[in-house]
Amino acid sequence: MNIVAVTGYLGQDVSLRYTPDGQAVANFSLAVKTGWGENEGTIWLRITVWGRRAEVCNEYLAKGSQVAVDGRLTKLYLYQTQSGEHRASLEVTANNVTFLGRRDEDCRDDGEQEAVRGRVTEELNDAPF
Repeated sequence: MNIVAVTGYLGQDVSLRYTPDGQAVANFSLAVKTGWGENEGTIWLRITVWGRRAEVCNEYLAKGSQVAVDGRLTKLYLYQTQSGEHRASLEVTANNVTFLGRRDEDCRDDGEQEAVRGRVTEELNDAPF
């Protein structure tokens, strides 16, 4: 079974592109906190979203947005930094992305945030998938 469920903050704005056959695909990095106390750390995931969900993510999400993602692990990238450290990065293909808010919550009032969540839910409910 390959199921991933994580909550974190976008580390960059969403990047949206279209495949040659017109399919929307969005990518963003997601910072996920792990551990606690002295063992606290951050794991960076590459998130890929397809179709109408990708377009909605591009429209409403930005660097600092908090989201919950459920999906599946699709790739493991191994690389070496310029300083010679070995690193790994995981890619998750999202089935669902739930918008939870922004780090700078004062940029929007609660009523506006609820209105955006309602519009997003309505758009996704009308999508043919």
